[in-house]
Amino acid sequence: MPPSNLPLLPPGFEVVSTQRIASLWSNYGYIHRLHLSSEPHSLILKSIHPPALSHPDESHLRKLLSYDVERWFYRHLASHLPPEIKVAKSYPLRSDQEHSLLLEDLSTDFPHPASGSLGLDATRCVLHWLA
Repeated sequence: MPPSNLPLLPPGFEVVSTQRIASLWSNYGYIHRLHLSSEPHSLILKSIHPPALSHPDESHLRKLLSYDVERWFYRHLASHLPPEIKVAKSYPLRSDQEHSLLLEDLSTDFPHPASGSLGLDATRCVLHWLA
């Protein structure tokens, strides 16, 4: 169960259960699948909780920047992509005090489980797509 993030969800989103599906980079938080009682039936909550550092180093600042860039992408760029490019829909949270993201669960349309690592051919395919 995600810690106290559930009050941040938009009105009308009633969580039935949660499942932690991953830890974030350097344990800066977690990714949870939220099972809801209504449409959409499943959402992804990227719950980002960076550690409080008295003297943040470059690595810490780079991580925070990467999460801010990701949020900026979903808020300002994703809607401008052509419709044939599938990007998770972003849902607003009640509070913007955190770096957290609430996203459409793409696994319902693309049920390809993560296997932990890719072979050489699959890695080339991903890199080609990203390029």
